[in-house]
Amino acid sequence: KAYSVSGSRPSRLTPSELGRQELYELVPFQAVFGLQKKGREISKAFAEYAAEVDVASTRGLSDVDKTVRQSQASMIILDEMEFDAQ
Repeated sequence: KAYSVSGSRPSRLTPSELGRQELYELVPFQAVFGLQKKGREISKAFAEYAAEVDVASTRGLSDVDKTVRQSQASMIILDEMEFDAQ
């Protein structure tokens, strides 16, 4: 890490971290309404589709077992996507 002075405060940031900090300080933030909801809907649709593919590729399950497996797989995929996003 490198030392840098931004204004009157010294900091230990890498050049990319310093650039990111300056970007967020200098560029005003504008919210795009509905974007987070749309992102969640897309993630949910992807997880449901992936769970359907998983259930379809598994043989020998009853209808109840397929429903349970699909629900569990969808929740696991959503959890993994949220974890990866952080």
